[in-house]
Amino acid sequence: MKPTDTPTGRVADERESAVLGQTALTTIVVVIYASLVAALGLALVGQLLAPAIFLLFAGLPAWVLMPLAERRYVDTGAIVAGAPARRALVAATTVVVGMLLALAAMAYTIHTGHGLVGLPDITVAGPDASGLAASLTRGAVYGAAGAAIVLGIVVAVLTARRRTSRP
Repeated sequence: MKPTDTPTGRVADERESAVLGQTALTTIVVVIYASLVAALGLALVGQLLAPAIFLLFAGLPAWVLMPLAERRYVDTGAIVAGAPARRALVAATTVVVGMLLALAAMAYTIHTGHGLVGLPDITVAGPDASGLAASLTRGAVYGAAGAAIVLGIVVAVLTARRRTSRP
């Protein structure tokens, strides 16, 4: 097998490189679809700036991937053209329809002054916040912060152990 250089300096074989490439592309697809869903959801409730940012995030993976691949003389257009036509059509249609739906919901908000879906008026932050929604919000924020700290410590310890156990 022909070894391939990786960003970490470790040499990967062709199988590892192929698996990493496939998982990275799957991750890119998930990020694009999640960004479109977030943009549409936020646009439906009357937001304008947040959906625009998520629509930009949907394009970001492609804007990074293509120039990097071309710099290494990989023709991404030829690879995409080699994909099954039905799969490429479904993917392109999903992205375009998702973007158009989010933009249509944003246009509705611009013209009416409110979103398609109304949100209940619940105060979840500030000195006047009380009740179940405020408690759940505080708990979610503090719990996520605590989990992030614990996860960071665990990852740091495992990484240190892995590095010291290598020959």
